[in-house]
Amino acid sequence: MPGAYPNLSEASNTLEHMFDTSLLLTRIADAARAEAQAAAARLVAIGELFRLRLAQHGNREEWAADTCDEVAAEIAAALSTSMAMGHSNLRYARAMHERLPQVAAVFQAGDIDFRLFRTIVFRTDLIEDPDALSAVDAQLALKAPRWPSMTSWKLSTEVDRVVAKIDRDAVRRSREAAADRYLDINAMEPGTALVNGTVFATTGASA
Repeated sequence: MPGAYPNLSEASNTLEHMFDTSLLLTRIADAARAEAQAAAARLVAIGELFRLRLAQHGNREEWAADTCDEVAAEIAAALSTSMAMGHSNLRYARAMHERLPQVAAVFQAGDIDFRLFRTIVFRTDLIEDPDALSAVDAQLALKAPRWPSMTSWKLSTEVDRVVAKIDRDAVRRSREAAADRYLDINAMEPGTALVNGTVFATTGASA
């Protein structure tokens, strides 16, 4: 029947009138920034919980490992995740506070997302010199906000380039650690297997 269905162009114009494209794109960008800020806020809270538990144990060095296990278990319960994921979250939380405060500030502002922050933590993990780490932190805080569209491989390459300019030993240690990776799988009772190995932290976090 003529007139039973609306003209497609009229429908399109109506939708454009109802939902302004630029407004929708702004909402999308704002939501992405809020998501990054929420992820950072979660890690900040985890870090504060760790420091609280450590202080409750008298802040003694020998309590650090036990406190990590305690907090990881609390995190896992709160977020309904595995103990391994609890440890992973704690690792990133501690990196924000103890190793990469300037990158952490950019993360908290929502200028980089959790994926980029995880890559930076992993690729800088073997820097041992405090001055070198501080310099890398400062450089990455400036550069990282310009990298959101890069693939994971490209991100790793860019972070490694910054690290190599400041601390070549850290790059060497990273390559040696990568070369030492292994994974053993041994069959046991019917239907089960024993798995043992050393893999990238990002691989372990997703397991």
